[in-house]
Amino acid sequence: MPVELEASLDEQSIEYPALFVEYLLSNDNESSQIASLNANGWCWLVAENRLYLWNHKKNDATYTLNLIPNARPYNAQDIVVYERAKQLLPGVMAVTTSHLSGTVRHWPSIKSTYTDTQLNLNHETLLSLSLLQQEKTFSPTVLLTTTVGSVYELTEDEVKLGKVNSRLLASYTHSNGLGSRLSTMIFGNYDIKSKRALRSLSFPARNQEAGRDIIVLGPAHITIFEEKSTQPAFSISADNLLETLYIDYFKKRTQIPVNSGNYFLLDMVAFRGGLMLLTCATFDHNNYPIFALGYFPTIDSLQMRPCWFSILPIANPTIFQSNEESSFISQLSLLIPGEVNALETTFWDGIIVLHSTFAQAIHPPASLNFYEIPVNKSLFFGKDDQLIGHATNGQFAYAFFSNLGLCTIRLLPKGFPTLFPKNDKIFGDVTGLIKRLLHGNKKFKYHNAELTLFLESFVDFSSKKIKNAERSLSLLTNSQLNDSIHRFLEEILDDERGLITGSFSRTDHQLRFKKLLASQLMFFVKSLDLTETLKRTHSSTMIGSMFSKMQSGYSIICEATERTVGAVAIWEWAQANEDHLELISYTAEHYAQLQRLKQKTPFDVFFRKLTSIQQLPLALVEFVEEKAQEGSFVQNSKEYFTVLLMRICDCLSTLCNAIDNERRTQSPTNESKDIERWTGDRLAPILQKISLIVLKAIDSPIDITSLERKSAIGKVRCLLVFAFSESSKPLEGNEAILILYNIGQFTLARDLAERFKDFKLLIKIAHVCEKEEEKKGLLEEWKQKFKKENFDAYLYKYYRSHGMDEELLKEDGKVADNFIETCEDLRWRRHILNDEFEEAAKNLLVLGERATVYTTKENAYIFAKLSALCADDGKDLVAKADQQLRKFQH
Repeated sequence: MPVELEASLDEQSIEYPALFVEYLLSNDNESSQIASLNANGWCWLVAENRLYLWNHKKNDATYTLNLIPNARPYNAQDIVVYERAKQLLPGVMAVTTSHLSGTVRHWPSIKSTYTDTQLNLNHETLLSLSLLQQEKTFSPTVLLTTTVGSVYELTEDEVKLGKVNSRLLASYTHSNGLGSRLSTMIFGNYDIKSKRALRSLSFPARNQEAGRDIIVLGPAHITIFEEKSTQPAFSISADNLLETLYIDYFKKRTQIPVNSGNYFLLDMVAFRGGLMLLTCATFDHNNYPIFALGYFPTIDSLQMRPCWFSILPIANPTIFQSNEESSFISQLSLLIPGEVNALETTFWDGIIVLHSTFAQAIHPPASLNFYEIPVNKSLFFGKDDQLIGHATNGQFAYAFFSNLGLCTIRLLPKGFPTLFPKNDKIFGDVTGLIKRLLHGNKKFKYHNAELTLFLESFVDFSSKKIKNAERSLSLLTNSQLNDSIHRFLEEILDDERGLITGSFSRTDHQLRFKKLLASQLMFFVKSLDLTETLKRTHSSTMIGSMFSKMQSGYSIICEATERTVGAVAIWEWAQANEDHLELISYTAEHYAQLQRLKQKTPFDVFFRKLTSIQQLPLALVEFVEEKAQEGSFVQNSKEYFTVLLMRICDCLSTLCNAIDNERRTQSPTNESKDIERWTGDRLAPILQKISLIVLKAIDSPIDITSLERKSAIGKVRCLLVFAFSESSKPLEGNEAILILYNIGQFTLARDLAERFKDFKLLIKIAHVCEKEEEKKGLLEEWKQKFKKENFDAYLYKYYRSHGMDEELLKEDGKVADNFIETCEDLRWRRHILNDEFEEAAKNLLVLGERATVYTTKENAYIFAKLSALCADDGKDLVAKADQQLRKFQH
């Protein structure tokens, strides 16, 4: 799975018609469905008896149509907007119903005049109109559903002729020929709140000869009709459908015993050849209803069982009450964009559950197993905004708001709106530069077809066309992707041809833009789950001068991001204070003279090309050394210390902190340790060098206050920690840490030596202790702490190499024994200490044979005889020693 996802509102660039805005401002609208749109971008808004239409994709003019005055307020479901082949503008049907009859007002085109035609709906009230999907060359067909569940069919040709038969597709037995269409077969004896329809669907027929089925959903029943018969084929109550599913859930997942409850069907959407149902249940033990989603692949009276059923935790359950059905019936809508119906979905697809105050974006599991919802993200709407409509098309779920306007509700990587603002105050469209590079006159220096494909993917991603971005990337091999990232970053960060400097005049804007693009690229890679792939892939060719051929793609992005972050941090540090800017300016001028550069400004020397940012620390050190040699500052003076050294430390600390914070942000778990770091060879040695200069100044007779001294040591600590963390070489008695110890910073020195495993220095620290017990305690502590690193073995080698044999012999334990066994001149002493006299005698005899100095030989044989005499069975060894000693007597 890619980075963490979040539900977000993506505002579309549209403005409501002025008259509609005026209507919203002057009316307290209670309906959440006075706006909608169709698949081709035509939006419509209803305000009293006016209908406003425009195409949000084409930014067309707004059309205003007058509706039939109606006692019942219109909503968007009373209108159908359809399109015909060879017709630029759509047609419209709007239906109104009264207690006597219904009327359809029809505009063949929104620029034409309308006609009104009477409908015979048997005194029923309109619930909704829906357009059947079909070819534009045929007459559009509309399904008209009433509040009591009757479904009629209207065609445009019939409406044009004024002969609307309103063919009945789904019906119930009439009671006295009037009013009620409520069959007990469907709604039983439920109260009046349950005696209504909520939605109807046209569905592929179970029986191919039947043409199609009509499904009608009410809170208490779901009923299926065959097209050729107006009578129900079968009906299933909510109780029969849901009771076992809910109770099984509680038994298996919560262990809570549940008595029978009340069960409700809230909404349905066609999904992958079956039905996705939004349901809820109320129980005596719970004050709030419990919601669930269920996918039913087969619509059949005998096989109406879900292959996926999952309880849906609701973001704000307290707004629903178990004892008030009106708090949840007709209050939630299920929205499923067309692409989510695909059998293979990505993590960007979401099922949306919509309420007037919040939305939840749910990603169905890849394998539809019981109970699992891998992603369920909530989104609360602003208190000052109002949901006024919703719709879906083949790609997105849309919501209309009174203030925000038209938005898509989407699952996007967390942080997307921040990194990809629609219209940044400074940069405008942040991907505009890339688009200009793709289509303008200024092309990339290292341009090729693969780079174009990569940039198109990046632009699509930034425009939230994430599936298009994934498709473009799929056409690139790992090596091509790596090289494209390499080319892109070289071009953007060094900007040799002025693509960025030509777009932004201010230095801080140029640097921040580079930082933003690098951060966007990192986000792009992580969001599309490319991190591990790029860690394993290296550049196939040498491109430019910033990155090495051996770097992995991921390390290149990390380095680019860190360079931009560091450059911005130092630039802001320099601009914050005149003294800071003076230091950077002098350093730039000095470095330019040494390198014989024509341009000497800080921007030209260090910031125009971010390849050069690594030269700044080196230039600062060289600047210090030259000033000291020139005598510009008396080296032990307070001025030298505070004016020069502390400002340089402050500057470099700013750089280190910026890079370190970026790494923590990108890899909170420190997972980036396995990637190559550009700072290791280029920055770490310089930081150690400047730290030594500062510490030697502190150790000299310099007149600084205790506060200045404390501040300086704090800055040095920051530099050393960063430098040691970057260095690939182990510490061996580091001079800077030793000076810290010598100037009284015992705790800091010890902490640094322990943290970065400078065992040589730790041994020195231990042997400074006056008391033997304290020394031994420290060494034992470190043996345990660094057991995996074999501190004890290092200690014994240190003793041996420094002639500290007596200290070595004091060590006990198996590791010490094994080490001393390798030391010929010591192991006999170890054997004597362990009362192993026979072994000691044998070792001494061997030493005597190998010795070339007369006295050494004689002493070895004497000690061998003495050891043999102490052994339990040493007669033979005594004889050998005597034999050798007699030779000396001759």
